[in-house]
Amino acid sequence: MFFKNRTYKFNHPNKRVYNYLAYNCGEKFIIKYSKFFKGSAVDLGSGSSPYKKFILTKVSKYTSVDWSNCLHDNKFDIVADLNLALPIEDNSFDTILSFSTLEHLSEPQLHLKEAYRICKKNGVIFLQIPFNWQLHEQPYDFFRYTEFGIKKLLQNAGFKGITVEAQSGLFTTLALKLNYFLTRFIKGPELLKGFVFFIFRPIWITTQTLAPILDHLDRNWKTETSFYSVIGFKE
Repeated sequence: MFFKNRTYKFNHPNKRVYNYLAYNCGEKFIIKYSKFFKGSAVDLGSGSSPYKKFILTKVSKYTSVDWSNCLHDNKFDIVADLNLALPIEDNSFDTILSFSTLEHLSEPQLHLKEAYRICKKNGVIFLQIPFNWQLHEQPYDFFRYTEFGIKKLLQNAGFKGITVEAQSGLFTTLALKLNYFLTRFIKGPELLKGFVFFIFRPIWITTQTLAPILDHLDRNWKTETSFYSVIGFKE
């Protein structure tokens, strides 16, 4: 489950930060499946477009789409509510991308059907979605998907050749849960927050160093993973 020869350096946090592994695990799978990225790409629910630079090393054009109530301060190429029909013509993009977005949609099936509609023939869809993850961006956090649930939604939308892969095992999931929990105690005056941060930093470094190693003890990552990476195709 480890990928070598990484030629692109992502701008993500290091092990001193509580959620380093969340970024690191996800980026490995973006690199793994980026061999399928091609042509024109659309990032549905793009937020701050953290992967735009990398995606543009694989595709000829990148288009960001998000809604006007997005919490991220960014200008989008297309402003749209992803729970509704998209203001995009049929068969417009070769590559459909979605990073940590589907859980925030109240109409996921409609959204995936729209993704299929705007995808060109022989195009690809790539998603990353949480499984064992805390509530976030409330009240717009609606669902968690199993391997079977996401496959069913994509199949209903029309996609074929669907692969759902767990990004981590039990120990990475536990490490991230612990580290996110500890952040709840970082509050109060800046001096106090700095002291608590200093106390927790060794825990964050230790857990995120050991967890990927201990994940080898978990023989079935899909049952306790933090995130899934998903690839599918339009024939």
